[in-house]
Amino acid sequence: MRLEVLRHWTTKLLKREITYYDYVMFLLRRIFVKMQTTYNTHLKKVTYIDRSQGKEVGVVILTGLYPITWDVVFRRVYEFSGNFDVTVLNAGGLNREKAIRLSEEFGFSYLEGTPNNYVALQNYYIMNSSHKIIIKMDDDVF
Repeated sequence: MRLEVLRHWTTKLLKREITYYDYVMFLLRRIFVKMQTTYNTHLKKVTYIDRSQGKEVGVVILTGLYPITWDVVFRRVYEFSGNFDVTVLNAGGLNREKAIRLSEEFGFSYLEGTPNNYVALQNYYIMNSSHKIIIKMDDDVF
């Protein structure tokens, strides 16, 4: 938090232009926003297997906890993936072996992040992607 902003709000409080609760809410909001921003971009460990071909459009498949649908969904996406790169996002590395095997089988890129925070993993992908258009889908859309 910048010192000038804190000084400004403290001065308002001392002049009784704002209430104590206004001041506390200001501080809590600043702390919350900072913590949320950090949480939404922090990954301890990232595993990335890049099989992208440099296409303009990237499709991201967010894998879920239950891999029962993956075989069908990955095959359907593969059948229509001629004009775009596909990346499988696996937050937390759940069912890792199957996700890596299917990614390799269909020629998809694979991105895994720890801890199990799919928002941070998606943000990581967006920040590091060269695709002009990114389409996100869950593994259970079919």
